[in-house]
Amino acid sequence: MDLPKYNGTVHPEEWLKQIQIYCYSKGNSNVLFFCKLMIDSTITIPNEINSFEELIKALKSHSTFEIFKNTCKVKLKSMKYIPEKDGGNTATFFSNFRLLYKYAEINDIEETKNLLLITYSNEYFITEFAKRVNGLNSIDEMLILFSDIVFEEYKLIKHGSYIALKHVATGKYLSSCNVNYQTGSCSQLVSIFYFFLI
Repeated sequence: MDLPKYNGTVHPEEWLKQIQIYCYSKGNSNVLFFCKLMIDSTITIPNEINSFEELIKALKSHSTFEIFKNTCKVKLKSMKYIPEKDGGNTATFFSNFRLLYKYAEINDIEETKNLLLITYSNEYFITEFAKRVNGLNSIDEMLILFSDIVFEEYKLIKHGSYIALKHVATGKYLSSCNVNYQTGSCSQLVSIFYFFLI
């Protein structure tokens, strides 16, 4: 395991966890002292830090942390959801979104809604998400709603969908042939039997 120096490119709490895991695995009992040694020399913190909480507070008050959070927000705003049918992975998307969201330390629920809304430019998703997101107050609830709407869309019958229709009275399936309706959609005619033109 490569031991990371803290240089402002990772969330301080995540970095501290990595250092603690390393120190505990090596039997190092003076973790706080070791942490102070692993901070980049360009980042100055007070010498009188005596706890992990004080260390995290000092690292978060340094200008590099604000830059890191803003970078995470920019990445969130540029994220695009790609459905599975187009080669995407919903679980990976949610994991990456949640991680950047946590690192950006966003606490505004409206900002969260807007960030999720701009990730997917599908008309059905935008309409449904905007309708149903009101009243939700956590990122977890919003991600579940996002997922529900995305997977609902797979079940929708849209232009170009293939479906099977069964005629209730006869028990026969409806089919289409190369004869088109003369009005309306001008799509193929649907019937219980094929029309044969002579």
